[in-house]
Amino acid sequence: MAIFKIVEKNKAFSHLIQYSDDEALYKLADYCVTDKETEKLFTYFGGHYLNSLLPADVAGEMQQVQEVFSKNEGRKLFHFVLGFAPHEDVTPRLAYDIVWNATRCYPDHQVYFGVHENKGPERLHAHIIVNPVSFITGEKVAHDY
Repeated sequence: MAIFKIVEKNKAFSHLIQYSDDEALYKLADYCVTDKETEKLFTYFGGHYLNSLLPADVAGEMQQVQEVFSKNEGRKLFHFVLGFAPHEDVTPRLAYDIVWNATRCYPDHQVYFGVHENKGPERLHAHIIVNPVSFITGEKVAHDY
């Protein structure tokens, strides 16, 4: 069964990200889609309501929405991980399709994700970033978890 989790103050990412840090969007956007061993982009990555899918451009676009609506204080992003069990026989392409559809639950928010297949099929997972600020209304999502 797939596991969907919210990454909040996770020790595994604390060296990378403080989610209210000004560089948080840039760091995590890069982490989502770049294989750190090869420095190449993963094969399967995508997003919603973005003009570019390059990590720096994505971070800049999300930051711009936050600035336009004067919502650039506090949390800069939401970070989720969707992981798949080896016995589920999920291919990287199928994982991409699942993430694409799952992230549609934020219809007015920019979303960016990358499928990590570099650890082999037993560790297939995707990292997802959601801009907490709606590009339509400027309202900021406040998850209470």
